[in-house]
Amino acid sequence: MRYCLLAFAAMAFLVSPLQARGAEESANYFVLKAGGFFPTDDLEDLGFDAGFNGEMAVGHYLNRYFSLELGSGYFRTETDEDGADSTVWTVPLTVTARGSYTLGRLEAYAGLGGGVYFVHFDFSGAPAVKDRDALAGGHVMAGAHYFLTDYVFMGVEGKYTLTEEADLDDAIPLELNINGFTASATLGFRF
Repeated sequence: MRYCLLAFAAMAFLVSPLQARGAEESANYFVLKAGGFFPTDDLEDLGFDAGFNGEMAVGHYLNRYFSLELGSGYFRTETDEDGADSTVWTVPLTVTARGSYTLGRLEAYAGLGGGVYFVHFDFSGAPAVKDRDALAGGHVMAGAHYFLTDYVFMGVEGKYTLTEEADLDDAIPLELNINGFTASATLGFRF
């Protein structure tokens, strides 16, 4: 809770000098996203549960209907299948092309992108596997946010990520993707 209050205080401090600028000059934005990661495919088949997802992104509106967004974050999932604690956590670096439509203070958007996913695997079963890999992947996303002021917005976003398979530990023939959905609440500002 203390970290959330600090984040909101920092956001207010950063946004306050922006009030002097016109909204038409605010072509850039920064957004924080927090929510859940819901594994599908390989991870779901192995019994991995829903986990945490947190992201941040910076974007630039090329025009009123189109923006490019660079993002990074962290998502994690765990399982305790058959008494073996296993964890998969990932740091993505992504780029997204977004199309958006604004109606008053409400903006709806959808996007398509890709990136590199730095994945860490820790399986404590028999045999135990501790490995990491960098996977190429893509995603589709959709969301909406509401502008509280000309510069501050909050909303919701959903995303589906699809990656190639990681080749884990040469000792066992295990190939695994990290496909899954994320659902996040968003808080951001234009600058």
